[in-house]
Amino acid sequence: MGEHSVGRWRRTGLAVLSALGGYFFVASLVLSAAMPFRYAIPMVGRVSYPPELVILGLVTLFGSAAAAAVAYAYGGLRAFTVVAALDVLVAVTVIAPVAAQPFAWAPLPPDIDGFTTASVLLASTLALVPGLLAGLLIGRVVPRRESWITPLAAAGAYEVVCVAMSLQTPQLDLRMALPYSGSILTDGWRAAVVAFPAVATGLALGARRASLRSTVLSAAAIGIAGALPGELSGTVLILSPYIPTAIVGVPIATIVVAIATVLAVRRIPAGAIGSLTATPLRVSVL
Repeated sequence: MGEHSVGRWRRTGLAVLSALGGYFFVASLVLSAAMPFRYAIPMVGRVSYPPELVILGLVTLFGSAAAAAVAYAYGGLRAFTVVAALDVLVAVTVIAPVAAQPFAWAPLPPDIDGFTTASVLLASTLALVPGLLAGLLIGRVVPRRESWITPLAAAGAYEVVCVAMSLQTPQLDLRMALPYSGSILTDGWRAAVVAFPAVATGLALGARRASLRSTVLSAAAIGIAGALPGELSGTVLILSPYIPTAIVGVPIATIVVAIATVLAVRRIPAGAIGSLTATPLRVSVL
């Protein structure tokens, strides 16, 4: 494989990682806005299903649109195709366990209470189709600012580690993976869910040679995005007095770990750092 081809694939990888970061931020916004009011969402039709599925449909719609827009804007059709394939893979993992009996009642992932039909689960995943199409159109006109890539790639690295840590969950719905399902964890696991993704964030920022100011701002935004949905839900839905400590603690811990990781990365010679996140971005539309 020629050097030019390798460089294009590296840029594609960076664009895909940044697209995952775009998904992470948008999913956090959707969950933060909708989850505290999920019990006010009316049931539709004769099929009984938890209102969280409506919210997951919204996460699928807007999250896939954001990921597709970032991927196409910064990596062209190649990156968009990779992101679309990842979206389809997520949909398959949601539907496959109950696909053999599409009209039978099926248990939901452990982060959602109750039972529903596989056909309703399928409907919640089909929102990715208009999402991808909308993202493709948005990606053609979105401003391509180099300064956006570093924080988006850092958030993408955070998202990848969170999903990897979620894979042991039975009946996992990747749309509600960590950190959004972290409220059900033990204290030890919560600490790990904060620390390990923060290390990945620091590695991405360090590989991109981010400044300490950029590291602090990016890590703070990522930490807030990870903690906000659960903290808002707890504040609104828990009847007893609830102090949302994670909305302060998680960003601070993320900043500290990310800065420590960036400083460690700076001690490594530039040529020894993996070339994916350090690759300067060039827009490449195939």
